[in-house]
Amino acid sequence: MSLLVRFALVLGAHPTVPGATLRQFLDRARTEPANRYNYASTGVGSLNHLIPENLQRLAGVDLLHVPYGGGGPAVQAVLGNTSQMTFLSHAALRGQIQAARIKPLAVTGSRRLPELPDVPTVAESGFPGFEAYSWIGIFVPAATPGATVQKLGADFQAVLADGEVRSKLGAGSFEVVGSTGEQLDRHLRTEHDRWAKFVKDSGLKLDD
Repeated sequence: MSLLVRFALVLGAHPTVPGATLRQFLDRARTEPANRYNYASTGVGSLNHLIPENLQRLAGVDLLHVPYGGGGPAVQAVLGNTSQMTFLSHAALRGQIQAARIKPLAVTGSRRLPELPDVPTVAESGFPGFEAYSWIGIFVPAATPGATVQKLGADFQAVLADGEVRSKLGAGSFEVVGSTGEQLDRHLRTEHDRWAKFVKDSGLKLDD
């Protein structure tokens, strides 16, 4: 029905991980044995599983995937250095970044986050054109009456147009989209096709 917001992910690493940026880390990782570093995800097939799998193939490094049951456990794994890094929303990592318990190496969006102006994008780190966003959309059953869909869509648009709502979402590093149902449908198909092609071409197994 509507793509409400999207948000870039932040590559957050344990302070002992070499490098202050993704580029610096990759330069070091290429000199290390395969699987010397591992990354935590929220689960097999999640976006924060697919992004690092894509990146390590582009970069020519080998990182070990360790799936966890959600963002909280993934953060705890990095804090304890059980896993060395994870891709999560800035909202999920902000407190630990501010406390210098996790360091940000890159962001996956097309531009830097205002809250992290010194942290380069993945595209700036040697992968031109790379961008990836997580997103939140609203869906309704296919049999929902058209009038109901229009009313709900208008209500969501009104909420997203509210200045206070937009300000609070922006403070959480969420980018307001507020799309139409047709735009959401195209976005969903594009994302599905993009990552399905990557999984097929890379031979990545999603049944581990």
